[in-house]
Amino acid sequence: MRPCWASLPLSGKARDCTHTPLGPGMSQPTWEPPAPEALQVGMVDKVVPEDQVQSTALSVMAQWLSIPDHARQLTKNMMRKPTADRLVKHRDSDIQNFVSFISRDSIQKSLQVYLGKLRQKKG
Repeated sequence: MRPCWASLPLSGKARDCTHTPLGPGMSQPTWEPPAPEALQVGMVDKVVPEDQVQSTALSVMAQWLSIPDHARQLTKNMMRKPTADRLVKHRDSDIQNFVSFISRDSIQKSLQVYLGKLRQKKG
């Protein structure tokens, strides 16, 4: 999907496919839903014509910035707290899962190939 904030408006002009960058010289095809469908499923808050995207985004940001910093920060912390707590609680198991994954022979071989390609580009 196109990198954007869900709270910012999405242009009514939709693309069916794009590429999400994974790293230098790498990408994966992704599907981007039409704007009305993105609105319907809650991926975006508003759909506007393409020529109104910037002005609408600036208007939305002005509304957000009109909220006092302290209140906005408290709300943000309250919204993030359950996720942050869960991440901290499962930190050790997440690390073990990552180490287990990255230690697989197939992953190590893929990383070697990738790093080799990066070296060739640099040289």
